[in-house]
Amino acid sequence: MLQGIAFILMAALPSMGSFIIAAVLLGFTLRAAYTICAACSGDYVAVQFSAAAFGLMSVGAGLGSAISPTIGGAIADNFAMNWTFAFALVSSIAGMTGSLVLIKNPRTPLALQPSPAD
Repeated sequence: MLQGIAFILMAALPSMGSFIIAAVLLGFTLRAAYTICAACSGDYVAVQFSAAAFGLMSVGAGLGSAISPTIGGAIADNFAMNWTFAFALVSSIAGMTGSLVLIKNPRTPLALQPSPAD
């Protein structure tokens, strides 16, 4: 919800003040994602590997944050931008489908899954 408010704020009021407020709102949501990843790494990975799992998630997020502006800028500079919404839509649907497949077919061994009594 905070991301939606931030995007609407940037689109409706294109000024430096609204940009700063939107950046702060987006920063709150980014930190929430790291907190959720930290909790998930302890829930879905064996205890001795949870720190490594969180580290890998952090590396992936950091690399994505570092590389994506360069790739996005190259795409925006070299191609017409009339297809970007369709690309974002298809990418979102593909990501959602991949998430659903991973949820339905977990690779967690039965020994590490919580029992129904938990």
